[in-house]
Amino acid sequence: MGPLRGRKLGSLAALVLASLAIAACGSSSSSSSKANTSTQPQPSGQVSKAKYVAEADAICRAGQVRLRPLTAKAKTQAKVRDTAGLANTLDQAATIAEQTLAKLRALPPPTDNTLAQQYFNGVQAQIGLIRQFSAAVKQGNANAIAPLTQQINRGSVTVRTLARRYGFKVCAGTNG
Repeated sequence: MGPLRGRKLGSLAALVLASLAIAACGSSSSSSSKANTSTQPQPSGQVSKAKYVAEADAICRAGQVRLRPLTAKAKTQAKVRDTAGLANTLDQAATIAEQTLAKLRALPPPTDNTLAQQYFNGVQAQIGLIRQFSAAVKQGNANAIAPLTQQINRGSVTVRTLARRYGFKVCAGTNG
């Protein structure tokens, strides 16, 4: 890829932050989705899947609000080649995603929660990749940036699919 260039780095950073927003908190774009959010009677003390999804989507929406300003900040930092600032912004975004994920994991789950746990594990992996991307930016390691961006984008698709299959809307990026 050569040396870190402002415009290309800005585009990559914006893609990475968008992928993080989708993976951790959904996206404000909309698309149609057929999710399984059936509501069946729950045993005493057990939360319904519909209630769980609604609570999780509210957490994701709050995470979106916190991540949104970082995208413009990252683009500006990349444009002026402020790699230290950009790495810091990426780390801030990863921290917000970690906090959002911790809140999601703290929700009392319904009985069948396997897919949601797979989604959470996927988000955790994405956050790790964002941290690696940030370190590569900080170190000026242009050779690591493009492959990490590809991994992040592929992982984002997987995580979004898991979220959608479980029935999340905001967390899956299907509405905001």
